[in-house]
Amino acid sequence: MQKIVIALSFFISIVLESAFFPFISMNGVVPNLTMILVICYALHQEEDKAAVTGLLAGLVKDTAVGRIIGVSAITFMMLGYLTSHYKHKIFAEHATTPLIITLMGTLFHETFYLLFVFFLGYQINLIYTQQVWILQALYNLLMVMPVYLALRKLLNWHVMKKQY
Repeated sequence: MQKIVIALSFFISIVLESAFFPFISMNGVVPNLTMILVICYALHQEEDKAAVTGLLAGLVKDTAVGRIIGVSAITFMMLGYLTSHYKHKIFAEHATTPLIITLMGTLFHETFYLLFVFFLGYQINLIYTQQVWILQALYNLLMVMPVYLALRKLLNWHVMKKQY
């Protein structure tokens, strides 16, 4: 049941990002709900599960949204693994932890995407890129706490703890 609920939550996040969030976009920037979910799940999972969750979520997002396939998969996998790996060294239960990790994850993901696009030979406007990073970070910071709190409540739901 837990895997189904996790898969469904990622499916819903990708549908929201591609179908509904464009209506609230600024300069074409929408919240990266899938990345936020990967980070929040990684705070509650072991490294291998968090990495696989990030990889699968990134592949589905790359395929569904039409971006370059593999960039989100690689960054989400690395974010899931690193967040899960270091959750024991940080205060994972503290309210600011998801905020800080999401801010760092946003900058990491956008930098990785920018470098990937640059090495493919595309022209890059650094002023526009800075605006995108700032907007993306602000959107993600606004979304992370409601998502984190809802996910924590979902993971504590008795159905999620049953083993079938």
